[in-house]
Amino acid sequence: MRLLGIALSAVLVALVWRSAALEPRHRPVAAVVVGNLIADVVRRGLALLNAPAYAAAHGAPLTGLGRALFHADEALFLAWPFGLAALAALVFLEEPHRRRVAALVGSMWGLSSLALALAYPMFRGPALGRVYLAVELTSLAAIIASGWSWWQRWEKPSLVEGSVIILGAVELGAVIQWSPFGKGWDAQVTTAGLSTR
Repeated sequence: MRLLGIALSAVLVALVWRSAALEPRHRPVAAVVVGNLIADVVRRGLALLNAPAYAAAHGAPLTGLGRALFHADEALFLAWPFGLAALAALVFLEEPHRRRVAALVGSMWGLSSLALALAYPMFRGPALGRVYLAVELTSLAAIIASGWSWWQRWEKPSLVEGSVIILGAVELGAVIQWSPFGKGWDAQVTTAGLSTR
């Protein structure tokens, strides 16, 4: 199933790069989608590399290289919701706010990744799952707020805005499925291959 997801992401990457070649405004969408595919592939590799460390830890906090690889995986996972929020700012907000907000979101991604690494092992397991859920919900709120700003200007939608709306809707569906109203965030995080060690 994971290989199917990567294959579908690769098809999406090809489609968005074709659109980006025709419409330069579509380049931020292409960059975020390509970044997500690269992060997904790297995360799969990190999971394979770190499998012996997980097995050796027997549920205890990771140390050494295992911990470093875990934090790299954590940062790559967080890149997607932060990336979507930054993309929404770039697409929906007006200048000069769009670049400032996108840069702020990027900074928040770096600081959040660093804070989680420094707070380890306090945030692991279910506690880390709740942090991930909070990040996803905050990202969705940022996408909605940016989209509302664009909607109030009554601008005619293009493929660029439509792409961000679709990506946001897919993300909302995933969060609803993973929320306590679905199977439960912690169970779904494990099913999705996301480590919360």
